[in-house]
Amino acid sequence: MRGALATLLVAAALAAALVVQTMAYVGRDLLETRRFADVTVAALRSEAGTALVARTLTDALAADLGRRGIAPGDALLARVDAAVRQATARPEVGGALRPAVVAAHREVLARPERGVRVDLALLRPGVVAAVGGVDPALTPLVPAASAFPTLTVPLDGGAEAAVHAARRLRDGWPALALAGIAALLGALALTSSRAAVLRGAGAGLLVLALVPPLVRALAPEAARAAAPPGTGPLAAEFTRRLAGGWVEVAAWTAAGGLALLALAAVSAPRRGPGRGRR
Repeated sequence: MRGALATLLVAAALAAALVVQTMAYVGRDLLETRRFADVTVAALRSEAGTALVARTLTDALAADLGRRGIAPGDALLARVDAAVRQATARPEVGGALRPAVVAAHREVLARPERGVRVDLALLRPGVVAAVGGVDPALTPLVPAASAFPTLTVPLDGGAEAAVHAARRLRDGWPALALAGIAALLGALALTSSRAAVLRGAGAGLLVLALVPPLVRALAPEAARAAAPPGTGPLAAEFTRRLAGGWVEVAAWTAAGGLALLALAAVSAPRRGPGRGRR
């Protein structure tokens, strides 16, 4: 009975370790505004982000021109699209978008099912400058900031679930880490086979160390597949950057597992030269 209870406590400790590990390399980027803004801006300035932002803005510009009675031809739209891509790729765009991303962070924590919604109106000065650099005659065609659309990065599937979980664990995960340590100590106190408990916990941590690289490898493609048409590459890029801290966390988890296995080896009872013989 004591052995079964010790096993349950080890399992509880490993479950707590899994949560703490996940919060360490994904939860922080979801909950901390600065880190979330870094991840989102970097994703928007990637090739996938630049392409989607440019396409979204070009479609908005074309729609605005249509409302003004101007029929943009393919050649004009291609020139505008090239100018918008130049504007989106500029380093200062990250700073321009940051206030909109901070606002998006508040919204995504409250309603993650809506995705990350970034108002692109703040890009207008950069778009005007870039369009004027390509062809000054196009500058008057750039609409007012109110006509600039909102870009949505969907959080379907695992990313949305991660936001919900991180929000619930925002304040409680350090306490959960302490509870996991207490569970492991309780398991050691319950059984005389402490080496076996340490071996089980150490092996479990080594298995958990595989979770971050698996998430890093599989989650972006899952996000791409679940995203609405046209947004898959950016959804994958955002998810990839969100799980970008996996190397350090996986290394610390593996180090913890190896440390417990080393303690198990040290604490294992040693047989004397004559023991075990009749």
